Formats: sequence, C-alpha cells, structure tokens
Amino acid sequence: MYNFTDEEIVSEKLEQARQLMDSMDVDLWLIVDSEGRDPALSLVVGGATSGRTVYAFDRAGNSWALTSWPDMGHVESLGVFGEVIPTNERGAETELRQLYEEIQPDTFMLNWSKTDQLCDGLSHGSYRWLIEVLGEKEVVQKAVSSQPLLTQLRAVKSELELRRIRAACEHNLAIYREVQDEIQQGMTEKQIQQLFRTAIERRTDQGVMPQEGPLVLLPKAGMSHREPTDARLAAGDLLVCDFGLGYRGYHSDIARTFYCCHPHEDSAPQKILDAFGCIREAIQKAFEAMKPGVPGYEVDAAARNHLLDNGYPDIKHSVGHQVGQMVHDGGTALSSRKGKDSRASGGLQENEVYAVEPTILEGELSIITEENVRVTEDGAEKLHQWQNELWYV
Repeated sequence: MYNFTDEEIVSEKLEQARQLMDSMDVDLWLIVDSEGRDPALSLVVGGATSGRTVYAFDRAGNSWALTSWPDMGHVESLGVFGEVIPTNERGAETELRQLYEEIQPDTFMLNWSKTDQLCDGLSHGSYRWLIEVLGEKEVVQKAVSSQPLLTQLRAVKSELELRRIRAACEHNLAIYREVQDEIQQGMTEKQIQQLFRTAIERRTDQGVMPQEGPLVLLPKAGMSHREPTDARLAAGDLLVCDFGLGYRGYHSDIARTFYCCHPHEDSAPQKILDAFGCIREAIQKAFEAMKPGVPGYEVDAAARNHLLDNGYPDIKHSVGHQVGQMVHDGGTALSSRKGKDSRASGGLQENEVYAVEPTILEGELSIITEENVRVTEDGAEKLHQWQNELWYV
C-alpha cells in the first residue's frame, strides 16, 4: 500500500505537520516502521527501510531517523531528516531512549486509530516494543493518537498536491476519451478492461502510475468490486467503468456509464435516461451542499434523499470519499453513518478533495457516475469536466 513520493511534497507536509503539532501543543511525534508498512510514510518520509526504523519529529521542526547501517544511505538520500542516527552499535532501544530523554516531551503522538486505517500504522508488536523501551507508565500517560494531525495532514491538500490531482483527472478523462472510441458491441468485460490498461501503460513515462482494474461492469453480470468476466456487451446493455488513476503519488477516481444502442435506437430508453438524470441531479445536490464546516452526513443526505424521493432504492454505500495519495484517502467521509466515532461526523475543510458517487443499483438498471470535487473557501469546485449525458457505444 506504500506510495513513494518526492522531497518536494514531503517538505510541504512536514512544515504543515510542524504547524499542526504546535497548534495542538504536542512536543514529539514518533513513527515506528519497517518495510514501509505505515501509510504516513508517503506524507512525511518519502521512502521506506527494510529494518526497524524510528522517525521522530518535534514541534520546532527538528527531525531524526534512527535506523540500521544498511538503511542509512537510503534514509540520508531522502533529504528529509536533520540527523540520521545509526542503531547498529548501541541498538535502537538505547538510541531512542537517549533521544527521548533529551527531548523530555510532555506529550507525544503515535500512529494508532480505532476508526481510520490510514492513521493506524503502528503495529501491536511495535507498541509493545515502545513500552519496553520507554516504560509503560511513560507511554500510557503521555502517548496520544496522531489521528487528529494525520487526518488534517492527509486531507488538506497543498497547491502542489492539488496540481497533481488535477493532472491525474486530466489523464483519467483522456484515457476515457481514447477508450470510448475503441469499445465495440460484442467485446467482453475482460477485453474492455484491457483497452484501459493499454492506454494507462502508454502514459507511464508521463508520471501515470499503473493501477489494478479498472472496474468494467455489465450490470447483467453483477455489480460489485470484482474482476471482469467473459460477459459480452450487447445491444440494450448498460456498461459501467470506474477507475482511480495515479499520477506522481496522487489520484483521481472517476466513473462513467455507457449505453449500447440497438440498431433502431437513437438514444437509450426513457427509463434509463430518467435514472441517469436523477443521478446527475443527486451529484449536483451533494455539490451544492459541500461547504467548509458542513458534516459529511449532511452532504450524503442531500444526494441520498434526492434518489429516495424519486423512488429509487437507498444507496448501499457512502455518497462520497476523500481522494489523494490513496483512492480512498481517509478522513471525513460523505456517509450516512452518524455518531461520535463516525468519520461522517467530521466537517468538510477547504482544499479537501472528494469523489462524489451517488448510485442507482437496481439490477440491470445500474448507473454510476463519479466526479472529483475540491472544497473551496465558501463552497466547492469541479476538478474536471463532468459526465452530463450518457455515453453511447
């Protein structure tokens, strides 16, 4: 799951992290990792090591990496850390204990979370190791979850991050336009997926990152996150395509719906056109509800209730999710689930990016369009051209 990013992005996020630590009155942030398992590394480190490494950041902007000799050269080459401390001679336990005693934090953060897997990078074994090194009383009394910081750090995008997401959207739509002209009646889901994969692979030298998928779904063959089948596109079929595209460490997530016409048809049947139109209206309802401070569940309700009011079934998933270094990027969700620990209870913030996807999943009448949106100072902004009409094969 680890996405490598570059020093330019990491430098921006480290400064953002420093400001957040200072505002939260936290003295130290410790990340204990090996093999790049912690999702936070792509935000504030930019690389991964093979052995156990402890990354430490204080509120003044100082940073340390405690790592083994074989990993030292790599960590130094990242250009992130003020001091890289070898752990071979005295051991990571001794080096960490000494650093901790020098800083003497009143409060320090660790990467754990009960609700967001992207903030939950500290393994149970590493947690037990920290207790052995620092003492159980010290950890229990002073350690707090880094989730409030990491949620902000991941969610609120810098200008450079936004530029990369916009570029991912541009590549995504260019691939759709290219493949749209190549899809033909009689093709299987597998063959259509291969069209997308070929178009993606042609762009790897431009910074596009190959992805699994995309989803290519004929509703008659079932709607779910599944592999493509040998089901063939025939006249009268709807076709749903959905994929997240990576560009230099950042993603878009865009879905489009096609209709395959019979020879006598100039457009889809009215029932399909009505359903597609209702989806478009639901997305617009969500878009208009998106403002800083608005809870995620209110945005979800704006779209969900529109579909219900028009007689369509309740959506089986969230209306939307954040997009960034991951296609599903953690933080506040546009979901119907409320409650203290619900990610939908969080308020939207300026420069968060969401994929908005209210859907109709009703057997062979299944339609998905998914659009990417940035939260602005007083509303929301479309990051690319939306699908306002059905696409035809």
